[in-house]
Amino acid sequence: MIAEYERAQIAERCRRGKRYRAQQGSTNVLSGAPYGYRYVKKSDT
Repeated sequence: MIAEYERAQIAERCRRGKRYRAQQGSTNVLSGAPYGYRYVKKSDT
C-alpha cells in the first residue's frame, strides 16, 4: 500500500516537472532527441 502511494507521488512529480519545463519553453521535455534523431533549430529563412 505504501509502495503504491510512493509510486503515485513520483509519477505526479514527474508530470509536474515535465509540464513546468514545457511552459518554460524547453525544446525537449524528454531531455534529448530519440536515438538516431537530432533536433534542427528553426531558422528565419
